[in-house]
Amino acid sequence: MKNEIKTTVVSIIYILSHNDANAWAKIFEELNVELENDYEAALSSLRSVFGGAGSFTDLVLHKNKVPLTQENNELYALKNKLYNLLKVELAKINSHKK
Repeated sequence: MKNEIKTTVVSIIYILSHNDANAWAKIFEELNVELENDYEAALSSLRSVFGGAGSFTDLVLHKNKVPLTQENNELYALKNKLYNLLKVELAKINSHKK
């Protein structure tokens, strides 16, 4: 599952960096590195980007104040995929700790 999470994160980085969401791309680049250094902590950090106002969940890509439909659809699918992967992986890790 680690490889699938990393692949999804890399896809997110690509779409963010190619659509002027550089601050978010940098966050995901750092978390991608962290997946190799401290996997469990990185999973928790990735999960946390989905919570609260102004979170990754709220991000909508724009160009000249016009939402990018295709890019947002792709990003939405990647957000859902990553969130679900994280949910499963964190549940698995937590069940092994009990």
